[in-house]
Amino acid sequence: MHMLNTMQHQVKKTSKHEFVRHSCRCVFNCLQLHTCLKHRMETQQINTLGPACEVNDESVLLFFGSSVVNTFSLARDDRVRIQKFKGATAKGLGQANANSEQILHTVKSKYSHKDIKAVLWMFGSIDCKLSYYYKLCNATDPHDLIKDPDIFMTECATKYFSFIRSIYDTLKEKQAQSIVFGVEPNGTPPELVYNQCVRYMVIPDTPENSARVKASVARHHPDKLRKTFNSILKAMCVHHGLTFLDIDDHIHDAEALASLSRSVVKSDYRDPYSTCIHLNWEANLVHYADKLQKLGITLNGTLDLEKTREEYLAEKATRPSKRRKIPTALRPVDSEI
Repeated sequence: MHMLNTMQHQVKKTSKHEFVRHSCRCVFNCLQLHTCLKHRMETQQINTLGPACEVNDESVLLFFGSSVVNTFSLARDDRVRIQKFKGATAKGLGQANANSEQILHTVKSKYSHKDIKAVLWMFGSIDCKLSYYYKLCNATDPHDLIKDPDIFMTECATKYFSFIRSIYDTLKEKQAQSIVFGVEPNGTPPELVYNQCVRYMVIPDTPENSARVKASVARHHPDKLRKTFNSILKAMCVHHGLTFLDIDDHIHDAEALASLSRSVVKSDYRDPYSTCIHLNWEANLVHYADKLQKLGITLNGTLDLEKTREEYLAEKATRPSKRRKIPTALRPVDSEI
């Protein structure tokens, strides 16, 4: 098969000693969770999004993530196995929820006798873009969260990493690479973050919720939540020998941080709907494929990404509530906006 050659087209520094001590406690406590998490196993049926056929003489690439992981469903590569958890949080995985149990069962049972080249993680989008505002609007004392949102994001990142470590330890004998993707920036301008939360039914549309979210956005740019999460995650990956990968150098517009009315995502990588939580999958896949290749992982196959993008935009123009499913010949996946 040919390579995808047709594709063309720090934690926020703070002087607060309390925050530093809190972050250290989070890292210590959450990393200890991996010892017990790796022994848990779910017996329920697994909904694997990869092709049903067996792969002969080739190691598989296991992708786990929230809906954004479907970016890799665009690659025609039979080694790719995608397990998507719609609306799943990174923090939840570190708290031994049903999603973490399902992943444990997948790697310990379904793929126990297969050669796994890499396990790739793509959670955190919900935590960085929606979860904080959900917590904010349901907090009994929201002022504490408005002042210290970095504490919440640090907890999300450390608990997430504790689970990744548990899987890493479980698969250590297979010598599979562990690659953790950084959360992509939010294409929605900060001044529309409240609208985004309401659109995805994270919070009800009320004057009180509107006031809380908008006050938080004014004090703490939403992209700083993501940067805190990614910085903590990257630091732990480096410390424990895992690989952290993001494509900020291609898609992030740092100059836009100066204005709450501007998206921090460059125009070519945004979704046409301003409050959509997803970005341009096709454009992003080009950069992900390039960076993975440098790590020794080449996505095989050919695909006309320009055509798939045109089909998506045409479908969304007539049916904006859903992204069209990928044809069965490629990789059937359930999708969200």
